[in-house]
Amino acid sequence: MALAFNSGHALASKVGALIAVDPSTNALVDLKRAGVTFTLDAGVTVVTDATYGAAVRTTGNTGAGHAGFSFTPGLTQASNVAGFKSTLFLVMAKLAQTADDLANHKNNSMLCHNGYVYQALPVVTSAANGRKLGLNAVSTDDYNAARTSNISIYGDGLRHTIATTSANATGGNAVVGKLYVDGANTGVTYSGGTGGDATISAVNGLNNSSAGFDLLYLVIFNDVLTDAEISDLHASVGNNNVFGLVTGAGPVASAPTGTVTIGTVTPAASSVSVPYGYSGSDATGYEYRLNSGTATAIGASPATISGLTPSTAYTLQIRATNATGAGAWSAITNFSTSASGSSDSTVPTLTGAVTVSSLGSSSYTASWPAASDNVAVTGYEYRLNSAATWTSVGTSTSANIAGRTPGSTDAFEVRAFDAAGNRSTALSKSVTLTAAVTGTVAVSQPIKNNAGVAQGGLTGVTCAVLRASDMTVVTTVTGLTTDGTGVLAAISHASIVAGTQYHVAIKTSGGGTGITGPITAS
Repeated sequence: MALAFNSGHALASKVGALIAVDPSTNALVDLKRAGVTFTLDAGVTVVTDATYGAAVRTTGNTGAGHAGFSFTPGLTQASNVAGFKSTLFLVMAKLAQTADDLANHKNNSMLCHNGYVYQALPVVTSAANGRKLGLNAVSTDDYNAARTSNISIYGDGLRHTIATTSANATGGNAVVGKLYVDGANTGVTYSGGTGGDATISAVNGLNNSSAGFDLLYLVIFNDVLTDAEISDLHASVGNNNVFGLVTGAGPVASAPTGTVTIGTVTPAASSVSVPYGYSGSDATGYEYRLNSGTATAIGASPATISGLTPSTAYTLQIRATNATGAGAWSAITNFSTSASGSSDSTVPTLTGAVTVSSLGSSSYTASWPAASDNVAVTGYEYRLNSAATWTSVGTSTSANIAGRTPGSTDAFEVRAFDAAGNRSTALSKSVTLTAAVTGTVAVSQPIKNNAGVAQGGLTGVTCAVLRASDMTVVTTVTGLTTDGTGVLAAISHASIVAGTQYHVAIKTSGGGTGITGPITAS
């Protein structure tokens, strides 16, 4: 899923630009402004880190300018005008330093380390006039004046945020501001400026240290954010490009990556029974092909492929599929169908009645008597509502049918088959599922942030309801809200059973997560 600007965020109206790397395309984008183009300097690439997500990265020290990127059109920040207000907010990951860097304590500190102070912050500039704003306005002396452990970020391989506020009440170069690290006000303040008005159109200095750091986000606000707002922004940052000001972040969906293995197939004259397995957990379906032909959906293992030609050699492959695409084909399995004139032409006999148990609103179990055959019954297969494909259940005389529509009626059919491909007359049963009964889970405790403050009026909350007995997700609901006290709206769904205990896993639009204790549904 592509990243998008979260227009529902409380700070959305104050955002002038939001520069990011979209993990779905690995390209720099401005999520707030349309039509922005980006140019990477030499030595700068766009990468996808397994933990952080998509980011801008430099390789090696790229020279006196310490490379970055430029963008057009720029964003005007008229810093020498009375009433000017701005906040720059960066999310980045500090890479580990080399042993030589650690020994020499030089050219490798983002803020400060062991008494050594370096301006190793990115420089947000105007490409037209070279004027520098925000982060670069903090001077070396300011660092020295407030050198404390809480503003030391040094080769720790972790993700961090750095922000500066800037304001100018009277005009000219009377710019004042504060420095924030990981959501906290460091106490470092600065005054003065480096040139007044500028149209921000470049980010330089991404590699002011010998190892550098990855830039995930740069947000330019047209206001001075409060300490609490900056702290909340920091708290909303998570892995895989999660950030409160964006939607669509998280692990990038991919096609199945596991391996399909085909077991020993059992061919008949016009069909074959195929057992198979899959090594992964990212598949929602499977397809097969014969003789490298067209891909066709195949039922659950063991599956029956019908309509084959007697006395014919085939190659068979199976692959896993999901909503994103298809995985790799399995290794080829060879088989040959038997002759149509096989000595066994007697169809199995299946008599009696289909019985139904464990009937619910979306599932049931169908059972039938064992069949007989002059040689041997190889297995059974069923279908619903005269479907074109039959599903094999091996030698089992029952089938669990799930995922049905509450209150609907199924025409269930089952038949037996033998190794020669002979099939019995089908037994049938009409099965009407029960109507859905909606259960409700109510979370009574308010949602709170890291500071313990109840989050009233939240929107866009996503909740997964998990059955407490086995932690199975029974439903996922999006777009929920909290009331003025931070209490989540009740969740009602047909999959929730009254009297059963559930946990509710909660994720806010800002990236906050949590899970409740057991709640008994009503």
